[in-house]
Amino acid sequence: MGRAAVLGDRLAAIDEDAEALSWYLHAAERGHVGSMFAAGCWYRDGLGTAPDPVQAVRWFLAMLDHGNGDGIHETIELLQRGGMTPEQIRAAGELAGRPSEAETFVAMATERGW
Repeated sequence: MGRAAVLGDRLAAIDEDAEALSWYLHAAERGHVGSMFAAGCWYRDGLGTAPDPVQAVRWFLAMLDHGNGDGIHETIELLQRGGMTPEQIRAAGELAGRPSEAETFVAMATERGW
């Protein structure tokens, strides 16, 4: 799993973004937290793919399964930009297996007018 992340880093360094993302996803799907964070950021920013906030938040929330809450801050920033509907937030939560956290974000975004 770590090798896939290293390969993703090397490909990213030579601007092979789509291929790098595929290796980050390979590692993320196998529980590599750094690759989950990278995948979330790349989906958020549209590196190697079109921007996809649902996939971004999916990977940020998936990090929680490994005791890492760094993706929470990224999710809040993404929601503050107002780029996600409640349905998209819920879809991300379902993909990550974190529906209750997604509902918390829906409530927060609604309450704060994001």
